[in-house]
Amino acid sequence: MDYLKIKQMFESRFPSGSAAARAVGMTPQGYADMIQKHTMKLETFELILRIINAPASDFFEAPIPPTHTTCTNPQCQYEKEELMTALKEVKALNAQLTEAILNMSRRGEIDQGEITGGMETPRKTG
Repeated sequence: MDYLKIKQMFESRFPSGSAAARAVGMTPQGYADMIQKHTMKLETFELILRIINAPASDFFEAPIPPTHTTCTNPQCQYEKEELMTALKEVKALNAQLTEAILNMSRRGEIDQGEITGGMETPRKTG
């Protein structure tokens, strides 16, 4: 988390660091220590984000993927639907491959020992 960027963006909204500290319910010394020691609580971070109206991803090097949260903006919903469609396609292909391997095994075209590391070997073993 980029504490310097948080500090700069947050404090730019207030006339002083003391006013910024009071906005999140902290003393100026407690606020300064939190920034210096990188010990911000999640609740404080969320409050700062609401005050400056910025997404959390602005303060991390890599984007934070939505995991347990509900998508509320159209772009997020679109991307989630695209990923779900791709996941269904992969699962369907996996089921087809599994069925093909089972059918080949039932017909005696391959033995259990022929499949190593997820790949069929060119000749039968045994």
